[in-house]
Amino acid sequence: MKLKYIILFSLIWLYSGAKAQSSLSQYLTIAAENNPQLKAGYQNYMAALQRVPQVQALPDPKLAFGYFIQPVETKTGPQQFKVGLSQMFPWFGTLQLAGQTQAYKAKAAYEDFLEAKANLFKQVKTVYYTLYFQRENIKIIKESIEIVKRFKSLAQQKVITGKSSSVDVLRADMALNQMQNDLKLWQDKFEATKITFENILNKPLNNINLPSELLPEKLPSLAVLQKKLEKNHAILKQDWLIKQFQTKEKLARKKGWPNFSVGVDYTNIGGIQFQGWTNDALLLKVGFSLPIFRSKYKAAEAEANHQQKASSQKKLAIKNTVLSSLENLYAAHKDALRKVNLFERQGKLAKRSIDLLQSDYMSGLPVFEEVLRMEQKYLKYSIEKQKALTETYKLSAAVQYLLGNINN
Repeated sequence: MKLKYIILFSLIWLYSGAKAQSSLSQYLTIAAENNPQLKAGYQNYMAALQRVPQVQALPDPKLAFGYFIQPVETKTGPQQFKVGLSQMFPWFGTLQLAGQTQAYKAKAAYEDFLEAKANLFKQVKTVYYTLYFQRENIKIIKESIEIVKRFKSLAQQKVITGKSSSVDVLRADMALNQMQNDLKLWQDKFEATKITFENILNKPLNNINLPSELLPEKLPSLAVLQKKLEKNHAILKQDWLIKQFQTKEKLARKKGWPNFSVGVDYTNIGGIQFQGWTNDALLLKVGFSLPIFRSKYKAAEAEANHQQKASSQKKLAIKNTVLSSLENLYAAHKDALRKVNLFERQGKLAKRSIDLLQSDYMSGLPVFEEVLRMEQKYLKYSIEKQKALTETYKLSAAVQYLLGNINN
């Protein structure tokens, strides 16, 4: 029979936990679809993508028309007008490198978008578990109010029978006034946090589905977490920027080679024409640019090289900062787990003390003030336990953000 109850309780807890995760996943989806800041980040990425076809396109061809105001006389007749068409071509591979440079830049912008998404998910989870903590505080205070009311009723009965002073009733009223004030404070906080949650989701909510109960959130070992840091979006962004500047350096080198052009000129010539022949002139031409001023090309290569080194150093700095943050979060998470166990034990001891004091009070011992004091401790331990419990989830959300996790 005992085993049946254990299995039943486990199934109920698993169901409530799965339901809570489902609700949170829904809120994360809503936030990803509606949050204006995240939408802005996605549009920046899409804009960066549109730079690729722009830089890979050939320069526009040039069409020129000339009319001779005073026709130039030739042996075959006067030149009347001239039409020319030419196309400039960059050196081989230049356009491809230009496209790769912008593609890497777009991928860096995409990492910015994913970074914003991961940060948004962390905010949603943090506020979600803050709401849970505030709701639990409201429940705890209401339960404490009922306990003090029960003791107040006992005190009133003892006053009627002449076994106690009305001071105990006044003490109970004072404690109840404080608790009622705290209750209203937490209710106001809950409503304010609810508005914050709606603003993050960019959607009004009638009700917020919160888990009925939570168990402490566990984390893998620190060594396992450290291996996943390479997925951090700020680090990945620097990887793409390094590739961008490497390609940019190659592009600067390519630009130091000549561009060439191909064109045709047509000149209309008037005068007497022989049967089957025309006097008009057709000229095919090929041209090359002469990149003889080398300083600007060398400077462009050096600029890209310095940008590579800057991004490499920035990547190292970000990695060190993220690693330090991860270690601090992990230590704080371990401390929160210890506090959950500590305040749970302290709460049980306080509850047992209240039960014993109730028996003493009913037997006539003047312990009412101690009862109220112990009730305050029980209230404090219960709230601190919930605070530490939700802190394990908030810290876990911060860790997932550092790892670049954007899964619901």
